[in-house]
Amino acid sequence: MIPRIIHQIYEDPAGPFYVIESTGPFMTTRIYDRFEKKNEITLLPADLVAPLSLEEIQQLLAGTETVEMEEKVAKAYAIHYFMGSWYAQTR
Repeated sequence: MIPRIIHQIYEDPAGPFYVIESTGPFMTTRIYDRFEKKNEITLLPADLVAPLSLEEIQQLLAGTETVEMEEKVAKAYAIHYFMGSWYAQTR
């Protein structure tokens, strides 16, 4: 079902929008929206899986992190680095 929905939205399965729509938060949101038993799902707060903004990640990579950023990272289970490594592979 998911691949059929994605192909209806984007005809080019090698394009960057296909990747965005078929993985990660966009796909997860669509599946969640269609799921009838939402009360059976536990959603983690964003600060536990993506605590830093793009600007904060840039600061972190430049070595200019703040105490506030360190505190956010210490509480998180995961960090999104906004590297877009997948995007280079679609070009």
